[in-house]
Formats: sequence, C-alpha cells, structure tokens
Amino acid sequence: TAVFTPAYGSVTNVRINSCMTTPQVLRVLLNKFKIENSPDDFALYLVHASGERVKLKRTDFPLVLRVMQGPCEQVCKVFLMEEDLGEEVTYDVSHLINFLTLYSQLPI
Repeated sequence: TAVFTPAYGSVTNVRINSCMTTPQVLRVLLNKFKIENSPDDFALYLVHASGERVKLKRTDFPLVLRVMQGPCEQVCKVFLMEEDLGEEVTYDVSHLINFLTLYSQLPI
C-alpha cells in the first residue's frame, strides 16, 4: 500500500553514491516517499529528451549512468516508474515519434 505517490514528473533529491546499485537506489527513493510496496514493483529508467527510455538493470549504478549523460538535466533524467508501466522506447522509435509529431504540426 502506497502512503504517498508523487505526481508524474515531480522532482526530488536523495543522497546516493556511485557504488549504489539500482535496487539500493530504489529503496532510498521509496523510503523518501514513504511507499511501502516492494522495490521489486518498481524500476528506474533513463529518459532522454528524445523520448527514448532505457530500463536500468539491477546490476547498474544509476548515479554513474546519469553522470555519463552529461551535466544538462534536460538531456536525460532518471524516472522511478512502476515495473509494469514503463515500456522501453528505443532511440529509433523515439526519433520516429518526434518526426511524426513535428510532421503533424506542419501547416497544410
């Protein structure tokens, strides 16, 4: 049972280090929001500005992966999502979606 569920896209800060794996970071985030569900019900995703979503593996180090994306927070963000809701979107698909969105907005 979730005590509090943050709004999609809300930003929070937690103190983690580069040696923490995905499950450890998930536990820190769930504790911060006082969510009682199991960490296995959630996943961390790198979400790029293009729309590409990459699910972090249990053996990944989220802080290291985020730092490797560069300092600009607009390029890539880390999202906490329910395990069954976060469908991965590949780089190619995200660019196709962006292209179709731009194409549909052009005046006829």
